[in-house]
Amino acid sequence: MAWALTFLAIAVALFLIEFFVPSGGVLGFLGSCCLVAFIIMLFIEDTRLGLIGAAVVLIAIPPSVAVAIKYYPETRVARLLKLHNDPMSETAERGDAAVDADRQSKTMIGKQGKTVTPLRPVGVCLIEGKRYDCIAEGGVIRADREVEVVEAEPLQLKVREL
Repeated sequence: MAWALTFLAIAVALFLIEFFVPSGGVLGFLGSCCLVAFIIMLFIEDTRLGLIGAAVVLIAIPPSVAVAIKYYPETRVARLLKLHNDPMSETAERGDAAVDADRQSKTMIGKQGKTVTPLRPVGVCLIEGKRYDCIAEGGVIRADREVEVVEAEPLQLKVREL
């Protein structure tokens, strides 16, 4: 009986450590093996005890997983592993990039610059010292030509040769 309780204690400890230390599931697997050993030890002791232990483990697993899923994202490890490009959380901090790009593109209409590469119909223009991907309004515009922005969308500028 002492071995069974030892395996149970080790399993619980391994699951708790897995919750806070990213091991790729190794500690969780070892904890599961300890739970199986716990149940086997109970069956060796007494069949009825083994059935009760198996039932308790099977009943305890779903709520334990639910609690882990609920609280894991709040742990330090989960925050370190999480990608930091969640648009909902960053919008308030840095502003929405799409809205900023849209505002910037509206101010670009009427500005003049020079083509860096030929626009066939897409190419690169230098406007106010910055390089932008541009689309020629009609046809091809050769390199080193003066252009004016006639239409602007967040990621695209339409230009016309002067």
